[in-house]
Amino acid sequence: MDYITDWKDTKVMLKILYSTRTKAENVTADGMYCAVKSKTNPEVPCDIARFEKICHEYIDLSSPDNTWGLAMLNEGKYAFDVKGGDIRLTLLRSCRYPDPAPEAWVNEERIENEEKYNHKVPQYSGLGPFICRYALLPHKGGALINPDGTPNVVVKQSAKEFNKPIMVIPLYNQNEKIPSYIDSDEPILQIMSPNVYLGVMKYKEWDKEKSIILRFYEGSGIPMLAKVQFNTNFSNKIARIKPVDLLEREIEYEYNWYKEKGSLEFSLNKFEISTFEIYLS
Repeated sequence: MDYITDWKDTKVMLKILYSTRTKAENVTADGMYCAVKSKTNPEVPCDIARFEKICHEYIDLSSPDNTWGLAMLNEGKYAFDVKGGDIRLTLLRSCRYPDPAPEAWVNEERIENEEKYNHKVPQYSGLGPFICRYALLPHKGGALINPDGTPNVVVKQSAKEFNKPIMVIPLYNQNEKIPSYIDSDEPILQIMSPNVYLGVMKYKEWDKEKSIILRFYEGSGIPMLAKVQFNTNFSNKIARIKPVDLLEREIEYEYNWYKEKGSLEFSLNKFEISTFEIYLS
């Protein structure tokens, strides 16, 4: 669904409501490398007061026995509330534009923007042309697990595909040879464990060494032995692998690298993040 408007009203919060019959006792919303569960009918005062919650790419209401559910896949809107079977996604807020603290550097920036470019701070936020994109996904199993306790990746995988559709980029450069591990019919790597995801694949940015950073994470809250299979060309280029932390400093971490098979194996706990630096020859 696409919601498109040219919004004019001020001091308004706009939500869209869907009433469900999943009889869900908890709502699950994902965040950065995590998933957060909250009660659909909060009981204690502090939870009742926190009716507006945050989400990232999906919100899910699944039946208590995890046999089926309904997920709202979200692109770009990060607030919602749930009461019983009612789920509301916050589309926009046309509230007063916030004033910064007196000591904040943005005050000087605003003065300069007005003097140089005649850019004035708006009185209200959320006004003007606006587009929101979201989808409803009925599914088997629960938000994170199936009735038998195995990981259910349908919701998270669909949400990732909805937010980051496949991009086709031609690999053609007259002045630079394409690396052999990219110019191949095989994918660079395949993750054989269903609830393990690749969060980052990049060159190490501030170091001139020829290395690539790979960051994996577990996404269903189920401990798992992660198995990563590299293609033959890429595997032959790997000179060394070392585990690193989020700041990419070497750490002690157990893993197994089988170069002859091009296979990397390591254990992940619930929602754990593991990062490796891959040195290429």
